[in-house]
Amino acid sequence: MERDVIRREVKSKDDFICFLTALMSDLQAHPDSWKNTDLTSFLRAMSSWVEDMGSFYLDESGNQKDITWQVFADMLSIARVYE
Repeated sequence: MERDVIRREVKSKDDFICFLTALMSDLQAHPDSWKNTDLTSFLRAMSSWVEDMGSFYLDESGNQKDITWQVFADMLSIARVYE
């Protein structure tokens, strides 16, 4: 899937924008491949995944990689009203 390739390459703001565009395009083109097509179920699934992600973001030494959670929270919060 194109969005999975793009997701692995996100290293900058522009990469993230490309990823979001690919994600939106994928939803429009293949809604049947999405389990969470409405905002409520999408956010619920996101919350559940964050709770369950465990060691997904550990580095090769077994330490938690630095993740700027505030950035994700800001993006999701601002997306509620941004046009």
